[in-house]
Amino acid sequence: MFNLRIAASMAACSALVFAGVAGSVSASNDSTMTPENLLPMFQSAASTNDAFPAEVKPEELGIAAQAESRSLGSDSVARYWVTLSERSQVCLVMYIPGGYEVAGSTCGTLTDFNQKGLKLKLRSNIDGNIVSRVAYLFPSDVELTSLTADSRGTESENFVALTPEQNADLTPRDLARSGHSDFVFYPIGE
Repeated sequence: MFNLRIAASMAACSALVFAGVAGSVSASNDSTMTPENLLPMFQSAASTNDAFPAEVKPEELGIAAQAESRSLGSDSVARYWVTLSERSQVCLVMYIPGGYEVAGSTCGTLTDFNQKGLKLKLRSNIDGNIVSRVAYLFPSDVELTSLTADSRGTESENFVALTPEQNADLTPRDLARSGHSDFVFYPIGE
């Protein structure tokens, strides 16, 4: 089951969030479906860079209070994290600062994440000035080279953040997956 939450701290800000699953036809062996195998960033201890800024309130985004977070990096528009709770719930979190102060998340079980990944689109509009990003988080064994080489501007190998224009150029495709059948990727539509 997936859930989606958004929090905007400015009354003048309107935000649109689209979230869901990336899609897959493969089923993975349960022995490889540990959080550390699917999300290798959780093999290391958290650092200060992994913490949310004060403006991001995990509880408002439907994220369990005890969930661990890891930074996926940032770009000129947004910052990104993945969280993992003791209940094996995985969440992709995006925050657009710079006066927009809007955050969104999408969450699923570890099983769902393994099969489908996570995707999130966040858009904010203040007085006609629109900013938007589309983000995809994949299990670590999904090969992303055929997805797009221009969009890997973040610190995580299994994460892609795109502008709406870059996302519009994406088409459904099979992505190679080590030891499994291909991962069928469906981009977020308009």
